[in-house]
Amino acid sequence: MKTTAFLMVSLSCGLSVAQDDTSMTEHEVECAAELQNSCYMLTLITEFGVVEEKQQTTVEKLQTTMEKLGVKGVLLHCPERDWRNRALQPGTNLTYSKVIPNIGNAYHSHIGELTAPVRGVYYFSFFFHAGGSEDSHTSLFKNEECMPITSDHKSSTDTADNGGNAVTLQLEVGDQVYIRLRANAHCHLFQFVRVFSLNRGWTDNGT
Repeated sequence: MKTTAFLMVSLSCGLSVAQDDTSMTEHEVECAAELQNSCYMLTLITEFGVVEEKQQTTVEKLQTTMEKLGVKGVLLHCPERDWRNRALQPGTNLTYSKVIPNIGNAYHSHIGELTAPVRGVYYFSFFFHAGGSEDSHTSLFKNEECMPITSDHKSSTDTADNGGNAVTLQLEVGDQVYIRLRANAHCHLFQFVRVFSLNRGWTDNGT
């Protein structure tokens, strides 16, 4: 359906501007240019919808594959979240309103915590982009214990900073993992987190 819509938009845009410019007034030329710009935006919106549909199909296929393999686990990706000039209270978790996907419903967006649904080894990675004029300090916690951090001091000569870190954690069912921005670290922050874990019934002796 979206492919058909895309073809119709492309065709109408091509026909609307395929005229003899010499027979058009200045006003008609301006209108044609505006129409062409509008068609371009419609094309971009349609293409975005096609990409989004393909992404959802990929997620569904992944979920089906995991079920067929009998694999228990969690897989999630949180897109960027703009924390620019956010005044956070000490001990406040960074939250992500959109999670793609959230297999196992392990991530709770209203409190910013991932609760391990199965026992296993989990891989976490997180990154930030910040203005160089402010301190940047982001930490990943496991059950109130600070694990890896990524930070940078403010500088009058550095206009921007990037940082990131990653860690592999052994989690038990119910363990909680979350990310916090340190108090008074007023960062211009784009935050990403990727979590991946697969568990096929491993035991302590690795069998």
